[in-house]
Amino acid sequence: MILQEFEGTLYPINPHAEKILNRQVYPNIRTVPEPVDLAIIALAAPIVPKIVQECGENGVKGIIIVTGGFGETGSETGTELEYEIRRIASQYGMRIIGPNCIGIFDPYTGVNSFLVPRERTIGYPKRGNVAILSQSGAILVTLIEWCAYRGIGISKTCSYGNAAINVNESHLLDYIKQDNRTKVIGMYVEGVRDGRQFFETLKNVTQVKPVVISKAGKTNAGAKATRSHTGSLAGSNESFNAMFRQTGVITAIDLEELLDICNCFVTQPLPRGNTVGIITNSGGHGVLAADALEQNNLRLAEFDSKTIDQLHTLPQHCTPSNPVDLAADADTERYEWVTKLILNDPQVDAALVIIIPSGPNIEFQTIKKLIGVIKNTDKPVISCLGSTFKQFERYKRILEGDGIPVHTLPERAVRTLGALVEYNQWIQYGDEKKEKRVL
Repeated sequence: MILQEFEGTLYPINPHAEKILNRQVYPNIRTVPEPVDLAIIALAAPIVPKIVQECGENGVKGIIIVTGGFGETGSETGTELEYEIRRIASQYGMRIIGPNCIGIFDPYTGVNSFLVPRERTIGYPKRGNVAILSQSGAILVTLIEWCAYRGIGISKTCSYGNAAINVNESHLLDYIKQDNRTKVIGMYVEGVRDGRQFFETLKNVTQVKPVVISKAGKTNAGAKATRSHTGSLAGSNESFNAMFRQTGVITAIDLEELLDICNCFVTQPLPRGNTVGIITNSGGHGVLAADALEQNNLRLAEFDSKTIDQLHTLPQHCTPSNPVDLAADADTERYEWVTKLILNDPQVDAALVIIIPSGPNIEFQTIKKLIGVIKNTDKPVISCLGSTFKQFERYKRILEGDGIPVHTLPERAVRTLGALVEYNQWIQYGDEKKEKRVL
């Protein structure tokens, strides 16, 4: 089944079939009646160099090699096959992604080389502004499915596998840096082919748009698994962390945090500073959030005196300081008034709104009123629905549908605000020679 809305022409090539999906099949690339821009090769590794040669002879300039069994196996034969493909690519001026990858998915053009039937997924994500690069094809599919589930829009994605021919992570980063549809780049990285090139590329790209990386292969066991997975060198964890600090990369501890931070960058403005106002109907959640602030280079805002005076008009059982505890009986009116008050405070750069949906006075109208307040500010606002109460999913969909990130835990919410501040400091102070930002 042809799933994507690709407006170009597809040519199935197989010497042992006449028709596939009601389309005429061609025995080889030489018999295709029109010039071919991109060839996707999914054949046994020993055959691939011959097919690449035929593609070169027939003017194909772009190739994705899905096949595994090359350098990642650690065998001399696999390495020799990669060398031969590299030689052919150089001879004919071809660019090759892979081998050992699933290639690209671009929702804007409809190009999709993923080998994942729709009935085995929840679907593909909508068009958006997050680009995702991944060495691992399966990890990329996981991230894509999570984006579809969470409503995070995608601009471009690529699984580049071994990156052993002439397209590596640095080339892809440099390309996406110039893509006007992309506002943030998320990456799953195991190792790199050229550390110096990667360093220089990251330093340039992060001056234009944020790069968020989840680095695997941190331990000895992980590094060993990396060599057998994509044939790349994981390097020391300390070296990569130093590289990321020096190039303005935002690091994510896991894949969920990777998407959390990317989603925050495309939905929220950058803060002017690092002060945060916290509004909550749970004192405990407020304490957790306050702890998390310090761990993420953030601090509790010291409210303006006018704000403090007005907060003292709250019921006595509320806390009129930061975090502002509206108490368990907080209702729509209390949430709306205090959130607006805090966001208008000149001492507040960003806000975290924590809502425990199981509170007796929390209702659908509470969420709608909060959205109205949040959409009228130029400050970043993150929400936390710290409960698995039955209303959680309903409220979450409403908030995220209006571009307000939602988290279950306050620590994860605070981390995304920390990422915004971290990146803002990088583009302000990280390098005096800055390129024009595309945010």
